Amino acid sequence: MNFLKILVSKTINLFYINYRYFRDLKDFSSFIKVKTNFEFEMFFFKKPKNLSIVAKIETDVVKKLVSNYDNFIDIGAFVGFFSLFAKKIKSNINIYCFEANIKNYNLLLKNLKLNNAFKYNAHNVALSNKNQISFLYGSGQGSSLIKGWGNIITYKKKVKSVTFDDYILPKIPKESLFIKIDVEGYEYQLFEGATQGLQKLVNICIFFENGISKNFKNKNLNYIKIFNLLKKYNFKIYNIRDLKNELVIQDLIKRYNEDNEFENFNFVAIK
Repeated sequence: MNFLKILVSKTINLFYINYRYFRDLKDFSSFIKVKTNFEFEMFFFKKPKNLSIVAKIETDVVKKLVSNYDNFIDIGAFVGFFSLFAKKIKSNINIYCFEANIKNYNLLLKNLKLNNAFKYNAHNVALSNKNQISFLYGSGQGSSLIKGWGNIITYKKKVKSVTFDDYILPKIPKESLFIKIDVEGYEYQLFEGATQGLQKLVNICIFFENGISKNFKNKNLNYIKIFNLLKKYNFKIYNIRDLKNELVIQDLIKRYNEDNEFENFNFVAIK
């Protein structure tokens, strides 16, 4: 009986720590085509609950800013929504997509082709601070190079990891860049591998996530480091809910110590 109880307990625990994997087996095994609220069609693994796809404030900010730039760099592209949205706003923008998860990447290619954007660059790589083979945890949206991200510990696949400076920088123009980053908690490591780009690129806007606690086991130990690194290279940083008031490091430290998360933890860094 004790052996049976231990076996059941371990099985339940294994399911719990990999619940996103089991969810993704169902949700990411097929795809359908839908028309978004922005008048372009896309393939998704399942029908989105909201055909605006992401929060309105995120599309509002991209719409407000992206027209100022000639190139859209989509790091953690998933299946390409933000790239296609940028193309909808500015039809002649150059698009470069980077997606680590092979399932997402294959659907990304279908979406680029569907929207006559197939000529644009798409790459099946992960972004990191080293050029190496890494483990990607998870099987669908939210896949991360962080073990335990979203409670996924055991399900992993090997992926090619590259640095921004070595892999992306040689492939892109050196000015007029809107860079969208969504790498599921691995933002600091990406920025560590992008210091040459942060220093050399001009007329650039970086749209990125940086949360204090969400999806981290405890807290994001790199929260302040990300802001400090961007400030080092003369970026002005704003929360997307307030693009008029530049954020101050001392205030961010206070927020972090108090675990006082922004209502929306998406930011833009501009220089």
